Amino acid sequence: MKPDINSSGPVVSWQIIREAAAGVQDAWDAIVDAYGGLVWTAARAGQLTEERAADVSRLTWMRLHDRLGVISPEAIASWLEETAERESLRLSRLSRLAGERQVRPA
Repeated sequence: MKPDINSSGPVVSWQIIREAAAGVQDAWDAIVDAYGGLVWTAARAGQLTEERAADVSRLTWMRLHDRLGVISPEAIASWLEETAERESLRLSRLSRLAGERQVRPA
């Protein structure tokens, strides 16, 4: 199952989204194939290590899986990008706070 491609980039159809929400692995794979690079780029934009960026990527895909029934094909790219950026910022903040707690004398 290949995603539809238009002049503004990859766009998956409602059919692919519905099938992915219903558990069809090929449909989910089509979404990941279409937007995996976007999610990874947004995750790495936060200056995270590769390992932390992979965590952000996994969190972003998990969040999408939970919302598949309500995100339109037109909005999925921006939603994924914003979610990955938000998760990246959150993880950076948590890492900074954990580091500060370890450095402070008791």
